[in-house]
Amino acid sequence: MKILNLKYAILAIATSTIFAFAAAAQNATVEIDQLSSTQAIQTAIANALAADNGVTTVTVTGEFSNPDQTLTISIPGEKEVIWQAQYVVPVVNVLNVLLQIEGEGEFRLDAGATIKANASAIQLQ
Repeated sequence: MKILNLKYAILAIATSTIFAFAAAAQNATVEIDQLSSTQAIQTAIANALAADNGVTTVTVTGEFSNPDQTLTISIPGEKEVIWQAQYVVPVVNVLNVLLQIEGEGEFRLDAGATIKANASAIQLQ
């Protein structure tokens, strides 16, 4: 009888730990105005999404203009990118696509955010 009670106690502890972990999901923020290039922005977002610290949502904020290459964001399933930033190509640029979204995760463009180019602004894959 004591062994059975111990098993239930262990199950109860494991269950509460799982719920605590689920409740502890974190958000990360990437401020693009503090970064120097499109590659630096891409790397910062990728690192935030890949972090093994419970982060499920990455919010992108700030302002960046005149990117030098396509910004590719690969969003894993179960993760989300919330775009609140201003990302603009102010002059004619040779970029065919400004922002490319890949993966099974979610991408959300919040009110007030801008992604503007003289070509295809966003490509989804």
